[in-house]
Amino acid sequence: MEQMSADAAAVIESVAGEPAHLVGYSAGGIVAALVAIRRPELVHSLIIISSALRADDWIVRPQTPANDAADAGYPAVIVDRYARLSPDGREHFPVIVRKVAELAAHDVAPTDALTSYPGRALIVTADDFVTLESQIALYRSLPCGELAVVPGTSHLLLLEKPRQVTSLVRDFLENAPPVLFAPIGRAGS
Repeated sequence: MEQMSADAAAVIESVAGEPAHLVGYSAGGIVAALVAIRRPELVHSLIIISSALRADDWIVRPQTPANDAADAGYPAVIVDRYARLSPDGREHFPVIVRKVAELAAHDVAPTDALTSYPGRALIVTADDFVTLESQIALYRSLPCGELAVVPGTSHLLLLEKPRQVTSLVRDFLENAPPVLFAPIGRAGS
């Protein structure tokens, strides 16, 4: 994760040349969070979707496949999408599942690690897969954080309710911070 976040920071520096809007889903959410923690000057705004920073925050953690079955025990829709995008092909799917399982077994950062990130942030989560308590703690640690729980979804909320997730992300990116009529009790308030 450290190397991926360093690579992401290098891409932002070389391609964007200015702070970027970072959106990360699952393991990508961890990468985006690490960029915001380590290099906040590169992050204009941050969106973390269905992700957690500590191993214990996952209700369901990816497991190392018991065998090298092509689907590694995952739904066909996930394996098919991976196969379409991966330069390594369908046979590589169990390898990537094994790597993700190894990464998910370790804490990346404490839940309050984003306390010093000054920009706007949106935490989007399913009502399953990572603990709601961890998502609330992450939200509360953010000085300019917003929280959205997409009801009736699993970790595959991007497939299950794509319009709702897209709407949340688009609204966050296209609109100014909301005008609040009552104070919110969280970091920086």
